[in-house]
Amino acid sequence: MRFITEMGEQAGCWLVVDTANNNAIVGNHESATLAALDACIREKDSCDEDLLMLMQRQKDLSTLLQHKTAA
Repeated sequence: MRFITEMGEQAGCWLVVDTANNNAIVGNHESATLAALDACIREKDSCDEDLLMLMQRQKDLSTLLQHKTAA
């Protein structure tokens, strides 16, 4: 998982941490439930972006191969 939750130093403080970005704090919540929901949403969005990037790379490679075979 890229996004995790951790208890903050202050009581009632929950953090969302981006493990792929040097453990940068990307969310701060007063509820563990909200922090977990935030982390889940960020994880899903990150996976969606990765999938779109892979699909674009596949399309680019396909176009490149078509041009090479046509030449």
